[in-house]
Amino acid sequence: MANITAALAAQSPNSGGIPSQLAGRSLLTSQLTTSFTSNSVANGHMFDIKAKAPININGININAILQSDNSVSPVEIWTKVDTYKGSEQQESRWTLLSEKLATTNNGIDEPTKIINFPPIYQRAVDGKRSFYIHCKNNIKCLRYDSNAQTTMRYQDDYLILFGDGQTKLGTDGWSSAMHPIPHVFSGGLLYDAITPSPTKYPTLRPTTSPTTSEPSKSPTAAPSQSPVITETISTQFESRNSYAGTMFNVQTRQYNVYITSMAFNTDKFNTNVNIKLYMRDGSYVNHDKELNGWELVLTTVVKGDGLDKPTYIQFDAPIEMSARSTKAFYLTSDGPNIRVSKGVGTGDNEWGVATASDDPERATFNSALMITEGLGKQLPEFGVSTFAPRVWNGVFEYHTTTVAPTRQPTAYPTLSPTTAMPTKTDFRLRLYWQRGYSWQDQWNEMWYCMACGRSGRPCQPGDPVYVERCGSSNRQKWNQVGDTLRPLTNPNLCMTTTGYNAERPNRLYECKNGYKRQQFDGFDHAKPFELYPRDDNVNCMSQQHHPRSGEGVYPENCALSRRYQTSSWTLY
Repeated sequence: MANITAALAAQSPNSGGIPSQLAGRSLLTSQLTTSFTSNSVANGHMFDIKAKAPININGININAILQSDNSVSPVEIWTKVDTYKGSEQQESRWTLLSEKLATTNNGIDEPTKIINFPPIYQRAVDGKRSFYIHCKNNIKCLRYDSNAQTTMRYQDDYLILFGDGQTKLGTDGWSSAMHPIPHVFSGGLLYDAITPSPTKYPTLRPTTSPTTSEPSKSPTAAPSQSPVITETISTQFESRNSYAGTMFNVQTRQYNVYITSMAFNTDKFNTNVNIKLYMRDGSYVNHDKELNGWELVLTTVVKGDGLDKPTYIQFDAPIEMSARSTKAFYLTSDGPNIRVSKGVGTGDNEWGVATASDDPERATFNSALMITEGLGKQLPEFGVSTFAPRVWNGVFEYHTTTVAPTRQPTAYPTLSPTTAMPTKTDFRLRLYWQRGYSWQDQWNEMWYCMACGRSGRPCQPGDPVYVERCGSSNRQKWNQVGDTLRPLTNPNLCMTTTGYNAERPNRLYECKNGYKRQQFDGFDHAKPFELYPRDDNVNCMSQQHHPRSGEGVYPENCALSRRYQTSSWTLY
């Protein structure tokens, strides 16, 4: 194993193990899985990955078959820097990681784990890395789905696995022919996500105003009815390129947001920079070549604060964004004055030149806003010189309005048997979907929400919980009270686990204090999450196979629901 580690270190200075400067950082163990649905066998499979943040790859799950004598088929795991394309039959370009299976084969369409190779440290700036799983002894031991022909990407917050991998048809080792059609690798990667360094973010200016030397001669007669708290969101200041302009999308979540200022990254110090800010409703995608549909909202001159530091732009009036909306921002100047980073998405060719024809990846997010990757633009403003993916280096200052408390609080409906107030109210629970998911053989985004009751009446005791197409009905709205889920239309009822199959979906019953069948773990208001019954992390709240309206929600084995890509939920 020592020679393997040495080979990795020689291949790339950042390829083996966690660097010493990251020692002690928190590690988030995770896995990214494509699918364990299969109908064919192959001798090997190659695929590419890319990190979206620093990770340590330390294992692979494969879809393998048992031999006729029920023995485990030995496999080899190879890796190389950059894509596998062009190196399919070039053994000298690859590094061998492992020649054994570390766990017992679990059989067809179940994960078989391989973990006996040195961890591979991978960063977002390191580009692609490829893997090759190869069956030894001239056999075909890997399962794959011959119908899964796609260029889609499977991804989470830290990792991208590209679906256009290739299978080896023959059993002649490296000289074997490749299948002419790309196929998705059936399996997944195991990794530890290393929390990014906080020093990559700029030091933000204080959000409180300094104390005035003298009291105001005209004091406010009464305190504000709606206190305003200024918050910030920042992308990382790790600039690699300078452009005249940059485009990106901003999406709000469950709050109305008022952006009061923004900052950008420039290498100009104590020098004036001419700035224009354009905006449009919706995404910049397919709107990057002409000004039609864009609105010029600001023209100003600011003095640059220097490289990798925020240079602030103050707005005359806040930019208002309603909840769950998207706006495209185009910040431009009269020269290459705006610094950006390279993103993790895929450009249209090897030089990164793009036409903004793809949905952008997420750059950063918090509970109020999400900022996507975008484009770098050269002059002229809407000419042909567009480079992607690029990440705007910047900061937004914003606030969300808060409702002033009333002197006599509004009585909340009786919450039997406890008077605990909701910790989150009036949200929908949507089955999480991301690019690369295929539900009902459709690659387009689908919106399915958790619901209860029947049309035209509130949810009632005994009503089942099911999924349906997301809409405006209050039957799809829920409150979280502690660790219970309650329908908005009848908050005295709690979602209750009644069984573990589609014939026995969750139902609504009167809330009982401390009743485990009404308690759930996993809530996360800021990102997708899996919802479990209390003290049961083996079963995830899901529904039968790919979603269809009317299917009941119940605790299903997480491995199965993850395979069907229906294990996670998100609030909206």
